[in-house]
Amino acid sequence: MLNIHIIGDGSKLYAVKTLLEINQDVFNDPIEVTCFGDHYLNPAYVRKFSSTLTIQDIIRGADIVICTNAEYEDDNIVGLCTEFGKPLLCTFLLNEKTESIPVNRHSRPGIVLDGINLQYAATDMWINRILNVSENVKEIKHFIGISKQHETGENALPGLSMEEYQEITDGTSGQPQLVKIENEYFFASEVDAWQEENIDIQTNWLADTDSIDSSKIDHNTTTIFHTTITKTPPGSEQDMVHHSHLQTGGQRTLSSWNYLNSCVVCSFVFMWHKGFIPQNCSDYNQIDHGTFTDNVFGSRFRIA
Repeated sequence: MLNIHIIGDGSKLYAVKTLLEINQDVFNDPIEVTCFGDHYLNPAYVRKFSSTLTIQDIIRGADIVICTNAEYEDDNIVGLCTEFGKPLLCTFLLNEKTESIPVNRHSRPGIVLDGINLQYAATDMWINRILNVSENVKEIKHFIGISKQHETGENALPGLSMEEYQEITDGTSGQPQLVKIENEYFFASEVDAWQEENIDIQTNWLADTDSIDSSKIDHNTTTIFHTTITKTPPGSEQDMVHHSHLQTGGQRTLSSWNYLNSCVVCSFVFMWHKGFIPQNCSDYNQIDHGTFTDNVFGSRFRIA
């Protein structure tokens, strides 16, 4: 039995659990996915006379730990997973990115990976693949966002709570610029920009409106994962522009955003299960994009 323990709260936690359970036949062993959150760990919700598990018990009893809520970093989840030799996948960025170092002479270094989501792991591995297999690249512009499936005339939240939407868009900077992607217009806000091997790289957040009405939610959404690659062929003065495009709607009861992010997490669980993640791995960039997409979960990102 493969015990997968997910520590967190809300839709992100249950999206990962749902996707793992409906695809459990792809694992060599039976799996049991158990969720732990405030109902187990917050004293305000736990009745004092009931026997409950501690976070140490939860980690000790797992084969792999997934954390979807950054607040649990304050409960020393990284140190505990290292102490008990349990691999840890965090869907958020850890505040202190450190190597997985044994906390005592009896513990061994292990797998500690953060940013296992659409915006970081899936994006960075995809950009790395472009850099590795493409020649004469001048510029890469990558876009991630959520769009409503049908124009309603309302600037509703795209299938997420206001807190979730703010968490996603927290890193955007500058004024939204109108861009055209696949014959549709969106507002793009820059998230990050850097140079690598003299190639300009930029990541952007896409939205189909430049303002949000937090009192309304539209659950009929698609999530977009789009890249524009500009190349300058040898001996040519004219640039060539190539596009890769992934656009996915919701699946079963999952929103498009939670579904694609869960695909990223579950692909990493599967890669760990198959032994494709190096021991002591603390950076998802050590993993090849081809390995990430070579399973039922990551195959969604096999776009070029």
